[in-house]
Amino acid sequence: QVFLARTTMFSHLCHAVLEMRGQVSSPAAQGTEQKRPRDETPEPNDGRNVRSRTVQGSHVANLSTTFELTTAGAAPAHISSAVELATHFVEHRTHPEVDNVRIHEINALAPPYLVMEDNPATPTCLEVVKRARHDAMACIAGKDDRLLVVTGPCSVHDPEGALDYARRLKGEIDRHGRELVLVMRTAITSNTPSGWKGLVHDPYLDGSCRVNEGLCMSRKLLRDINDLGVPCACELSDTVIPQFVSDLLSWAWIGPHAAECQMTRDLVSGLSMPVGFKNSASGSVVEAVDAVKRVSEEQCFYGISKHGTPAFLHSEGNRDAHVVLSGGDTFSNHDKGSVMKCLDQLHHLGLSQGVMVDCAQRCSKNHRQQTQVASDVAQQCRENLRICGVMLESNLFDGRQELPTGEALRAAGVVPAPAMDMITGKAVKSPVLESGMLRYGVSIASASVDWACASTVFETLATAVRERRKTLRKH
Repeated sequence: QVFLARTTMFSHLCHAVLEMRGQVSSPAAQGTEQKRPRDETPEPNDGRNVRSRTVQGSHVANLSTTFELTTAGAAPAHISSAVELATHFVEHRTHPEVDNVRIHEINALAPPYLVMEDNPATPTCLEVVKRARHDAMACIAGKDDRLLVVTGPCSVHDPEGALDYARRLKGEIDRHGRELVLVMRTAITSNTPSGWKGLVHDPYLDGSCRVNEGLCMSRKLLRDINDLGVPCACELSDTVIPQFVSDLLSWAWIGPHAAECQMTRDLVSGLSMPVGFKNSASGSVVEAVDAVKRVSEEQCFYGISKHGTPAFLHSEGNRDAHVVLSGGDTFSNHDKGSVMKCLDQLHHLGLSQGVMVDCAQRCSKNHRQQTQVASDVAQQCRENLRICGVMLESNLFDGRQELPTGEALRAAGVVPAPAMDMITGKAVKSPVLESGMLRYGVSIASASVDWACASTVFETLATAVRERRKTLRKH
């Protein structure tokens, strides 16, 4: 309610300023302009013709402001404000013949600090993040002989299912805390065969892409998981989303296609948590090793501030980055020879970080092979202190399922979700999930092993750590 009042007041203030400048008409004189076809010739209007391109206002707090803005040199036709959902505003000072020609709609994002204000990190949450980051950094640096284990769904599509998984994982954290640093994989962005882009981009699984609601739902989920005492990890690949959720993350990773991207490297240099770089899709670790070296240095890059304004950021460098061996398109690289080769390349550049192994090796088409990879890594851990952790794709139940789209949704009578009430904070569940078309606890991205299998892997890894300690004591 405070946010609603504050934003409404700001909207009225903007309106008053423009009215004083003579750039706004009275509300009574405002009208609705019909969108003109692209090839229609504008009617002459003393050089002040208006061509519109709609930009959707923020869903946050169900408040949006309507702007009718014009091409360069023309005055705004009208500006108004209203407390209603999805009213539109239109960009000005653009030349629609050459600018944003292939963009038909732009959604304004809520500033990160407002999303954070609606879902603030609790004291418990902050303590979990600080402790898990410290432990993860120590594992990577070889100062802690525990294994860092990042486990969870390939991509989160059902917040309820994710919380169910987190509650079970908390039991494993309590059980294996002396041997393992367990962190939940909570990927909120995704690239699935069906084209679904993740909880942030499409929280209702129906292609509606209500991003502001996705950002709020994602942040709330991460906060709730941390409040259970379970640290979170996400894949990050742009300079925008981290400003909404980075304070809730204890570890992050960069996918195989992004390790060479300069923007990604710049981002990692400024992230507050340790970050793993997966090797390239070809299986080469050269790019990931080079990235670990580069991100440890100071960088300058474009991004956004917590207030949502474009910004130029200056980083101090991230010395807690490391390599994740994730296999190639045609071969695996979790064997002893591949691990030692990667460690040698890191040592050659003066880097002492350990190496993590992704059990879901890229070349494997059978997700159940993860248990065998984990066993192989556990055997190596008995001798090699520089294997600092593993990644495991696991869910409540085994396998994967297709996300219903298009005709299937229409045939089932699935309708768009109502707007999320950002004032009361009342959650809105995806109609796709409520329709019963998806099995609970089963991935819609890459296939995952089930909870029972994951629990067995945890025990295998914990046993390896205990045996390694016994061996070291003997020597």
